[in-house]
Amino acid sequence: MSLRILDIKQVARAVHCIRPYSTHVSNHIEKKLIYTSPNVGLVKLVKKFSLSTLGISAVATPTVMYFWQSPAVQAADMNSSMFIGAVMASACSTGALSFLLSPYVNSIYLHVLKQQNESSKKLPAISPNSTISIETLDLFARRRTTTLQLKDLKPVASSSFMTWTVNKRVLEKQYALEQTKGVKPKINQHRFWLDQRNGMGDRDIMSSILRIVHEQGRQRMI
Repeated sequence: MSLRILDIKQVARAVHCIRPYSTHVSNHIEKKLIYTSPNVGLVKLVKKFSLSTLGISAVATPTVMYFWQSPAVQAADMNSSMFIGAVMASACSTGALSFLLSPYVNSIYLHVLKQQNESSKKLPAISPNSTISIETLDLFARRRTTTLQLKDLKPVASSSFMTWTVNKRVLEKQYALEQTKGVKPKINQHRFWLDQRNGMGDRDIMSSILRIVHEQGRQRMI
């Protein structure tokens, strides 16, 4: 009987020792802010203003068309094609602004191990396997986070409003996992516009990230 109790105690000690190492890896990951843009508020304001004008136009159009034969509308000498054209122009401008500003990067976070961060104040060396989280804004000016590795990015050299794009193979793999296994996508934005002139943060880390992504693009072209 005493031997059995001893065995149970040994098993309990073994489980207690193993338990700290059986937790999920994400519990040991910490995000460090390495980049932020001072123009985030302006971009958000422009997107909200554009959406507001589109919403007002969408609400006003049925109302005006309903009272089109009224004396007040007829006295204004409004042309129906001109009015509908103005509404379409508002919709097109909202879509164009959304297309241009959706890739705008608000902030970038570097994923580091908590133990490594606590033992050393200096952030780890950057490699193609380094994981980052990029925050952008969606159509309704809400935060949208994309988590990926640097090796998943490609540089864009011929665009003034684009810095990186996500590799198509990575997007295809994510889509396949989402369709077959129901895995929630981590890449919610595939185009990124980095404000390298006005951006603030850790210059050394950001320089390393830009260099690695640029080298990856050059190697793919060879």
